[in-house]
Amino acid sequence: MLITSRQRHTNKITAYAVLFLCLFFSSALSRSETYTSYANLQENEQDVFESTSLYDLKQGSELSDNIYSFRNVSYESSLGDAINLKNFYKTSWTDLSLTWITKLDKNFGLIWGGSTGEYGEKYTIYPKFKFGFVFQTFLSKNSRLSMYATSYLGGMLKEKACQADYGDIGGVQTVNCRLAGSTLQPAETLKYLLNKKPKYDQFISISFNLSFN
Repeated sequence: MLITSRQRHTNKITAYAVLFLCLFFSSALSRSETYTSYANLQENEQDVFESTSLYDLKQGSELSDNIYSFRNVSYESSLGDAINLKNFYKTSWTDLSLTWITKLDKNFGLIWGGSTGEYGEKYTIYPKFKFGFVFQTFLSKNSRLSMYATSYLGGMLKEKACQADYGDIGGVQTVNCRLAGSTLQPAETLKYLLNKKPKYDQFISISFNLSFN
C-alpha cells in the first residue's frame, strides 16, 4: 500500500509542530541522553512549564539506518532487467525523536517524549512514546545515589512485501522485496521481513558517585 503525498505532507506538518513545541518549552538542549542532566533542574523552584526542559533531540535512529542500507540494493530479473529498491525504501521525512524532563521536586523528575515515525512505500516506522523517571539523592556531603529508567510504547519497524511475477513457472507471488532475486523460494523470503522494536525499549541505570575533596 502506497503512502500518498497528502499523507506525507500531513506527517511533515505534524513533525514541524512537535519541533516548534519542543523549542517553546525547552531551556536546555543536549544531543546525548544522560540522567546527569537532571542536576541542572535543581537550582530553583519553578512552575511546571518553567521546570520542563528539552534535553535530547535526534533525527534518525538504528531502525532508520537499517532501512537506509536497503536503498542501494539491486538485482537482475530473469529477463536481465535491473531492479533497484531505492524507490521502495526512500522517505521524505526521517524519524525525529524528542525527549523532555520535568522536575517534580529537587530529587525526582519525569522523563517523557516520543518520535514522529517514518514512512516509505515498503516500510513503516511507527511513532513511539517514551516515558520514565530520574531520581537522585545525596547520601552524604560527598556521595550521591542516582537511578534512571525509561521505556517505550510503539516505535516498531514493519517491512512490507512485494508482488513479483515469476513467469510461467511461478506466476505472481508475494515475496520479500529485497530477496526476490535470491535462490530462496518466495514463501521462504517472507520470514525475513523486518519486524523490529526500537533498541533499548527498556533501560535502567543505577549509579553511586563518591567524591574525595
